[in-house]
Amino acid sequence: MRRILIIMFHILTCSILSANDIERVSITYDYYSDNPNETPEQAEYKAIERAKEKALEDKFGVDVSSISSSFILNQTNGETVHSATNFFSLGGSSVRGEWLETTKQKVEKEYKNGFWCVKVHIEGKVRGKSKSQIEIHASLVNNSHDRTSRDMFYDGDDIFLHFSSPVSGYLCVYLIDEEKNAFCLLPYKNNTTGHQVIKANEEYLFFSQQTDSDADEYTLNTSREVEHNAVYIVFSPNSIIKANDSRGDKNWRNEQLPRTLPYANFLKWLSRNQTKDPDMVVKTELILIRNKK
Repeated sequence: MRRILIIMFHILTCSILSANDIERVSITYDYYSDNPNETPEQAEYKAIERAKEKALEDKFGVDVSSISSSFILNQTNGETVHSATNFFSLGGSSVRGEWLETTKQKVEKEYKNGFWCVKVHIEGKVRGKSKSQIEIHASLVNNSHDRTSRDMFYDGDDIFLHFSSPVSGYLCVYLIDEEKNAFCLLPYKNNTTGHQVIKANEEYLFFSQQTDSDADEYTLNTSREVEHNAVYIVFSPNSIIKANDSRGDKNWRNEQLPRTLPYANFLKWLSRNQTKDPDMVVKTELILIRNKK
């Protein structure tokens, strides 16, 4: 019996170590757009995300039961490629690993027959997922009463975040714009602890003074026809301290922007925290902001 217990303990220890060990991967990936209205920015981003996903699939495998991405036949070359209606719905939750840091990246784009063809070479640090990964709920909306997450907003729309977690922990939220600025949306600018405390099983509505008089409220603005932003929702049951940022500038409308730091510095902060914290959950949502004009 003692020998069986020792063997079982050894297997369990190896499983824990394998889930937390950081490894390096590289991949070259060709993406063929199937949407004639896809912008070059969308095609590039989708190609990079799918290259990461394929590298993780090759390294760690896939939980087949949770794959939700679909397949289509590319009529131009007969190749089968992934397709997803939502920009971020790439089946990432089905992959048994997570991408921690990009160490090298090269992208080549070519426009052929009305579609974008993107070749990506990417290298990075990865880690196998823990089987007990925390499932958080996070949805971005433009109406505080709406619970269905959306990925398209219009210039002048407010933005709110519905959030809940099955365990208590800490939360930080950042928005990345096309100029590679990382804006800290949460914790709020007057927060002195460096993180937002979350209680287990509690429903939160962030960015609304209706639920928190100290909340910072945000309105999405753009001077472009279409602007792509990414929102990073970072949660952990372990303490998180937000990245070191500075007072934001004002936009072209002379409106004060949230506290900010360069996107490259934000990624370094995120990578450091993910590396030391295997319980950390990072959810990324891409949003489009359209001008009403």
